Amino acid sequence: MAFKIYKNDVADIPAYEYLPCDDITVKTGDALVLSSGHLVLATGTVRPQYLSMKSTTVPTDGTKIPVIRITESMELECPLSAASASIAIGTKYTISATADSITATSDGGTATVISFDGKNQGDLVRVRFLEPAVIIEEEDDNV
Repeated sequence: MAFKIYKNDVADIPAYEYLPCDDITVKTGDALVLSSGHLVLATGTVRPQYLSMKSTTVPTDGTKIPVIRITESMELECPLSAASASIAIGTKYTISATADSITATSDGGTATVISFDGKNQGDLVRVRFLEPAVIIEEEDDNV
């Protein structure tokens, strides 16, 4: 199992995009990111931008595959790649090396936990990939 849309806060249906991919093997629901103009697996502390909509071994670097763009309105469901006794709602966890689940590591995580069914390997977790808040400093006109 990999990432799948659990719910979407907006009524729009995510449109497929066809983007060039590195010559890698992907599964439906794998987390992906654009790097040097090609899709690669989003793992560790990398915030994913897309989900693969096809399971395939990409034969040639640059071959286009169908993906959907991950938005903040999407709540995604995926399994835990390892048991996490300390999993907590609101905590951000990293993405597994296979780009299809989250780990028990919160250091540098990008997947914010919304809810979870359990703490064991394989238990389902719902997450969002939220953009970090932008802090705008006001200029001091009294200087």
